[in-house]
Amino acid sequence: MQPEDQIDIIADDVRKLKRAVQEVQLNGRELIWANVFHDTICESKWLLDKSLSLGRAAIGYNFAYVLYRCLNEVHPEYILEIGLGQSTQIVMQYMKNQVRGGKGKHIVVEQEKSWTEFWKNTHELGCNSEICHLPVYEEQYKECQNVLRYRGFEKFADTKWNLILVDGPAHTKSEIYARIDLLSILPEGLAEEWIIMFDDIDRTICANGLEEIKSFLTEKGIDYCMGLYKGKKDVAVLCSMSLQYITTL
Repeated sequence: MQPEDQIDIIADDVRKLKRAVQEVQLNGRELIWANVFHDTICESKWLLDKSLSLGRAAIGYNFAYVLYRCLNEVHPEYILEIGLGQSTQIVMQYMKNQVRGGKGKHIVVEQEKSWTEFWKNTHELGCNSEICHLPVYEEQYKECQNVLRYRGFEKFADTKWNLILVDGPAHTKSEIYARIDLLSILPEGLAEEWIIMFDDIDRTICANGLEEIKSFLTEKGIDYCMGLYKGKKDVAVLCSMSLQYITTL
């Protein structure tokens, strides 16, 4: 074997070792968040069905923990959820057991019609929760020609949302930007006190989408705070200045 071949083999082994170490670190973070989340919800008065399947393609334990704390302590009444899944189960129980007197609204936006129908057939939606199927299409945004957007998403600007959860659209082919639909409803769609949670910002395209939202808020003169919760997948939280403590839970 030639020396250069040995060098290539060693370099490949080093890369594999680095990936393995990173995976162990990420799994360790997720285990810590899992323990924190379970301790937080163990005596919850409203999250009664705790049979959640977190992680992998679904939201991670860090997202679930921050979401629970936001619901339990801020008490939002108008919630826009982008992406149907495990977070929906948490928010539906909150709307059913915590928001009284028919107040509030919880809208879930989902692109996959089959997934929407399956969910409706296997879960009981509360009177204040609604799943809205919106198809997606590709659109040019700045230098990127194939950014995935929800068709008709701009209609949600008619409501002042206290909490917005961003975990879609999925399956984008874009290599630059993802999840920029909020640009079509800001700032009209924000309540006086508001929180926006972004999942998957460890992915470059999602992080770039978040930066576009931040730049837009700055351009409109809207002050905000930002917090980062690192797990196997990273979660970012933007919120109005009055809710700054949400960024350091």
